[in-house]
Amino acid sequence: MSETSFLNRIKHKAVITPFESVINTTKAVITPFESVINTTKAVITPFESVINSTKTVITPFESVINTTKAVITSQSTAYFP
Repeated sequence: MSETSFLNRIKHKAVITPFESVINTTKAVITPFESVINTTKAVITPFESVINSTKTVITPFESVINTTKAVITSQSTAYFP
């Protein structure tokens, strides 16, 4: 490597900023706890409506087995040559 190319590589130094400026750019905005509670008010629905909206369709057990048939490959195909 020639001396000039080495000096050119040194020129691309990263700019190290003082630690205080890093802290200043990432200041967290702390909101009062009451405002956090107000923005995340949960809507409590009656229990019956929750059950109705999440009705589970119970399929017969045989159909579950049929849809999840595993393909068992022979043991010889599992090994790589």
